[in-house]
Amino acid sequence: MSNHRSFFGFKREPFAEDLEPGNLLKLPGMVSAKERLDYTLELGGVMALSGEVGSGKSTSIRWALSQYHPSQVKIVKCVGNGGPLTEFYKNLCWEMGVDLPTQSRSKLIRAFQEAVVDAVRNKRQKVMVVVDEAGLLRAEVFTEMH
Repeated sequence: MSNHRSFFGFKREPFAEDLEPGNLLKLPGMVSAKERLDYTLELGGVMALSGEVGSGKSTSIRWALSQYHPSQVKIVKCVGNGGPLTEFYKNLCWEMGVDLPTQSRSKLIRAFQEAVVDAVRNKRQKVMVVVDEAGLLRAEVFTEMH
């Protein structure tokens, strides 16, 4: 057991990434991030959350997303990377449950759009796309996000 864990009586690492959202200390910034997500979801808009490295952006979003019920909100999560645009669309499709063995951007876009329409119309869900570490995305991916 590490020194700080024994000193404070922690049974596990207090800052681990796999900590359940319910075990996170709910801070005002986390509540604020959730309120902003709610507003953006209601508008059907785009939101960016930025801040210094290690300031808790990913943790705040993880906690906020855990507050939504999966029957009401389909959360499509992906992590930004420097890959090509087709990889970004493949990731979105996989997260929507669509697995296409194609490199065709138009087919990937169409499949993603159809999956979103299905979630909205048939399942009565709102769809939220969350890109963690979006700063790592290529410029061409940002231009497609609208």
